[in-house]
Amino acid sequence: MVVSPIVTHFFSHFLTLSMACMTLLKSSLARLRVSARTDLDIIVAAVTAVTTSAESGIRRRRITVGSRQQRHSKQPKPKRKRKT
Repeated sequence: MVVSPIVTHFFSHFLTLSMACMTLLKSSLARLRVSARTDLDIIVAAVTAVTTSAESGIRRRRITVGSRQQRHSKQPKPKRKRKT
């Protein structure tokens, strides 16, 4: 069996093969967790951006409706002619 020097160096740091396997498993799980965390951050940022833009649109509509009501209330009411 031919083993590369890199593999020999890697396994020389561990006392047993099972300890090496556990370390490899932990590192692969850590990598998966980090990549999942990045994906989660991207998803949260996208959802936050959509929610923020939707809320600002609702605020704009409320402001527009309120300003129309103010314009209507400032206009003088037409005077009615009295019957004599």
